[in-house]
Amino acid sequence: MGTALVLGSGGITGIAWTLGVLSTWPHSACDLVVGTSAGAFAGALDGNPAAFAHACDAMLGADHGSAKRDLARGLGNRLPHLLAVPGRRGDALVRAWMVGAVARRFAASAGSGRAALGAAAAALRRQLAALPLDDAGVRAIALLAVGRRTAAGPAWVQYWHDQLAGATWPATLRIVAIDGRTGMRHVFDRDSGVPLARAVAASTAIPALVGAVPIGDSAYFDAGVADTTSADLAAGHERVVVLVPNPRPPLEDHLRMLRATGAEVVTVLPGDLGVLGAGQRRLDAAGQPASFELGRQDGRAIPA
Repeated sequence: MGTALVLGSGGITGIAWTLGVLSTWPHSACDLVVGTSAGAFAGALDGNPAAFAHACDAMLGADHGSAKRDLARGLGNRLPHLLAVPGRRGDALVRAWMVGAVARRFAASAGSGRAALGAAAAALRRQLAALPLDDAGVRAIALLAVGRRTAAGPAWVQYWHDQLAGATWPATLRIVAIDGRTGMRHVFDRDSGVPLARAVAASTAIPALVGAVPIGDSAYFDAGVADTTSADLAAGHERVVVLVPNPRPPLEDHLRMLRATGAEVVTVLPGDLGVLGAGQRRLDAAGQPASFELGRQDGRAIPA
């Protein structure tokens, strides 16, 4: 059945690395693309050259917007007083509020306590101190700060709609998320009747940070929590190329299964996982340029 491309999860730096790989490796002949979380966004750009180029440019340059606007929209215009404080003092208060809100959700999603909270808060403070408040990376953090643990707000879907820059559903793409009602993996495709941005938003919705994305009579969240690739969905293809920005079990089980069926399996890992970071660092937009360049290097090494 030809070639399948599997794009795994890996946070903001994982998106950059994956786009870097795809920018140098000719992958247009793939018959199936399976995208999870970061891979869902990268896969959504497949077959959309203008949107793909826009996303690659964003990995290397700032895309300015308004963090305060996104905060206000996500909070349903129920503004805390700190958002109304003008000038540098108000900006500092916004940053402090985001650090507290996101760090608490991160620690809760990791099932850990004060140690994780402190580490997440320290990483966020460093990131926010180095970025102007209207930077695209700060906007992404703002959306995490206003996320709900049970349901993601419309700002989360709108964010991905903006990032997709007019991309349309590729016929070969399958986006993986977890059905919050059943706990089972769910696959969206062009025939699902779900807008592309909403499917990507569901696949990238980190539990306890963003909250699940309502679709139909259920809500969906990031499948990368349980399986960073869902590479088993590529079974039946003669060649499977798996891009893995965040290698974790059950990846090896999937690869063994695919090889047992006679498939040629090519696994692409970051040449230096430290560039992409670990834990909270994978949500650090400051790591995107280096991760993108590493992806370009790794993409050139993929066998034809």
